Amino acid sequence: MIKICLVDNDRENAEGVKLMVDAYFAGFAVKHEVDIMDCKELISPQLWLDCSYDLAVFNISDRRSRSQLMEYSVEVRRLCRKTKVIFVSDELRSVLDTFDYDPDYFIHMPQSDERFSAAMEHLLKLNANMGANRLVLNTKQAKHIIPYSSIVYIEHYQHKSKIVCEDKEVTCHEKLSTLLEQLDSASFVRCHCSFVANLEHVRKYTRTQLFMSNGDILPCSRSSQHTVRQAIETNRKVKI
Repeated sequence: MIKICLVDNDRENAEGVKLMVDAYFAGFAVKHEVDIMDCKELISPQLWLDCSYDLAVFNISDRRSRSQLMEYSVEVRRLCRKTKVIFVSDELRSVLDTFDYDPDYFIHMPQSDERFSAAMEHLLKLNANMGANRLVLNTKQAKHIIPYSSIVYIEHYQHKSKIVCEDKEVTCHEKLSTLLEQLDSASFVRCHCSFVANLEHVRKYTRTQLFMSNGDILPCSRSSQHTVRQAIETNRKVKI
């Protein structure tokens, strides 16, 4: 679930942004939830932490509330570090006011349609690369956000990579090495030229095989045995 909050005194404009959010996530194999509030409805940053928003979009077009919203965004991110912040404004020069507040993205509203998708792509990848513990993938069928913990293993075959999860399988055209770069090196190990295993899902290990939580058995190549054994000993959750 991706949770998004739109902070905007202009309800009509906020509804327009919500339509863009809904359109963007229409192709995702993941649910999203959007809340809308204005400046008078701002909750305390501590309650924001309880809501656990992944993304906040602040409309700072109104000069009267601009400073308040930007200060609020700083406090929110201090308490909830996973929250990414987008500032939007119908005044291009207002970007100068945002430098001290370090938003993750700024969108000039006349360009919002074309810029919003680019912003979302950037922030989702940024989230994945900053310890958000999930893999972001684009496939022909849909866009996927896959929690690391749900990935059992990844197999590469016939120029494709199959991500085998606890509840589904996702196939993409990414190289195994490219996917491995996006994963947590403490939890994932390449056990064979065609396989990457999630150590959290390894139930038993022998010199040549890994027994996974879903019942599948992965090969462990001779060249990978030392690396795999080191990773397993560090993980300390696998029976040898």
